[in-house]
Amino acid sequence: MGCSQLDEVSQINIEAVTECEVYQIPVAVVKGLIQKYPELLLTYNQFLLRGISRHWEIKMSLCRYRAAERYQWFLDAYPGLIDIVSNKDVASFLGITPVTLSRLRRRLREDGRPALERADP
Repeated sequence: MGCSQLDEVSQINIEAVTECEVYQIPVAVVKGLIQKYPELLLTYNQFLLRGISRHWEIKMSLCRYRAAERYQWFLDAYPGLIDIVSNKDVASFLGITPVTLSRLRRRLREDGRPALERADP
């Protein structure tokens, strides 16, 4: 869902990086089920809160950290994803150039360090 209203068409697309199954439940069905089974509202709210929390973590990490720290955060937050997603996509997500990402990765390899230490801002 990439829009502010549940019944609007999203303006963004999401692409899976590995093979997966995606399920879609129409909003009208969800609303009907919540009305019929009010306990589902708690689960729905938990999903919303988890999504907001994750969104805030991403936003803060990308705004607060320097390039090397953002890269380390990415490695910690998404273990193994660096081996699946293209460097171009990782760099774009982190708000750095592919050249900067390449330099960071090379520096890690040369230093023999599996991870960088993140300094608190």
